[in-house]
Amino acid sequence: MKQDPFIGFKLTKREVERIALTDLEVDKIAKNVFPIERTQLVRDIFLFCCYTGLAYADVQKLKHSDIVIGNDGEKWLISKRQKTDVTARIPMLTPATRIMD
Repeated sequence: MKQDPFIGFKLTKREVERIALTDLEVDKIAKNVFPIERTQLVRDIFLFCCYTGLAYADVQKLKHSDIVIGNDGEKWLISKRQKTDVTARIPMLTPATRIMD
């Protein structure tokens, strides 16, 4: 009989220091032109995640119907978050709207 390799394995939680990109770094990524179209698409999805605060999994499942005009007359993104099942209401910043267009 095979022994389970995880018996006696203890998970430990450790702090991870996350460093955010600066505005200058995000700008540099946005202005970079990649020779391969697919790489430019990856850049745009990454930037859209930056501008909206959404995870890739949430961006992947977005539909056009998730973009609505709010009471303020501006575009808003309203979608359920995949991991938490919480409804996110995010104002669409100009750079995020530009990427979607």
